[in-house]
Amino acid sequence: MEISNKVILALKFLIFFLLFFALWNSLIIGGSWDEPFHHINGVLRLRYLISFGDYQNYQYANNQFYPGIYDTFSSTISFLINKFYPEFLNRNFFNIKHFINFTFAALSIYGLFKFIKVISNNELLALFSILLTILNPFFFGHMGINPKDTIIFFALIWFLYFFYKYILKKRDIKNLIYFSVFIGFGCGIRTSFLAVIFPMIIFGIIYYIQRFQINIFEFLKIKGLVLINGDFFETSNTPKTYFLSFLLFKMPIYQSILFFISLFLIFLKKEFFKNKIKEFNKFSFLILFIIFYTVSLTILFNVKIYDGIRLFLFIIPFFCVHCSLTLIYVINNFRKNFSNYIFLTLFICLFFISTYRFIILTPYQYSYINYNFIKLSYASDKFEHDYWNTSWKELIKDLPDTIEGKEPKNFNIGVCGGDPNVAAHYLSQRYKKFKVTNASDAHYLIMTNKASFNKNDKRTCFDIYKGKDFYFVKRGNLILSKFTKIKEID
Repeated sequence: MEISNKVILALKFLIFFLLFFALWNSLIIGGSWDEPFHHINGVLRLRYLISFGDYQNYQYANNQFYPGIYDTFSSTISFLINKFYPEFLNRNFFNIKHFINFTFAALSIYGLFKFIKVISNNELLALFSILLTILNPFFFGHMGINPKDTIIFFALIWFLYFFYKYILKKRDIKNLIYFSVFIGFGCGIRTSFLAVIFPMIIFGIIYYIQRFQINIFEFLKIKGLVLINGDFFETSNTPKTYFLSFLLFKMPIYQSILFFISLFLIFLKKEFFKNKIKEFNKFSFLILFIIFYTVSLTILFNVKIYDGIRLFLFIIPFFCVHCSLTLIYVINNFRKNFSNYIFLTLFICLFFISTYRFIILTPYQYSYINYNFIKLSYASDKFEHDYWNTSWKELIKDLPDTIEGKEPKNFNIGVCGGDPNVAAHYLSQRYKKFKVTNASDAHYLIMTNKASFNKNDKRTCFDIYKGKDFYFVKRGNLILSKFTKIKEID
């Protein structure tokens, strides 16, 4: 069955619409927990560069784990805006950061399209791959707020694109320079980027030798707890079944089904795919190798996992590429077999209910829970939901001028499960005077349900600090954050 140009055009229109939706999402959502840290990291490194090495006080918190090339670039833009429009930067600090992050995420989506199209010679597969990637709530939800994990994918996909073009030609200096730049860029974000691309380089060298017949590892040690389907685990002892649990309870069900079916189809319908996809065996092997190599390495080295799947956002697009193989097969064969009609009907139903949940979580799609929980409220104590604390913008914006007859300057506000700097930023836009203190000294708390950093205290902020809840940020009866009174004012 040949796919018409109208279908291709419709897919492109839908993708552009979703990208505009993602941009809007990025501009209305609040600042995330890590953004102040990465901004300061960038500012300090920028000062070092501007001083030509004279400024030496660039160590901050644990920023020795972050080389900071992207942080420096992002902070340079903020620095330039501050030079000419300081008030604009002050009012729109997080929006500017989110726009920069989104731009790189969108360019990574374009890179995925280019890479899949050139390696498979199948435009439809490339379009389905990026469509499913954008519709994946975890990738979509991080496009604006994540200053490192989506950027890692940006570096990875463009490295793959230019590396593949390099190994197609002998002594291609231009693409050698290009892919080397993206290796450097990726390592400038996380040095562990080398561990991700190492097997791909080996794969490419072997391919290169066959074609022309020519005769380091670091992970940030975060201590604390994670909450997985109602059970607490230490980040230093993440269960081996973490990825499987994520597939079962978090990933959109239709995408998980597409992926598992594709694993069977690549063996059962190999001849079909060989006719549709250039060098299909190598293509499929590369995509699966990226996924399973990363997962295996994580399990083997007991890598600490926290904040859902965000540390592994770069494998979600490759996951979606393999999902797209199922769609390619069904669309080309659904008239030949009645079972394909049944599958397509089931897929459409699951797609629409998943997309409905995707939409009602706006702009907090990264908190997505699949329909193993029929109601979102059923999962309220099963996972850490707003682990980025981005809903605090909405929460603080909706606070009244006075609370229980008192202005904020007359009581202490604490935070739990987020960055106090983010809370202070939005409180400063809401009130002229306020006091942010430690949680133990606070009368009111701004909270998410983040798990404790104390491995012996298996509770979330919502469990630790009980009191009178005044204001919430909810999506579908799932509480993302709340403003709670925990102590009487003296």
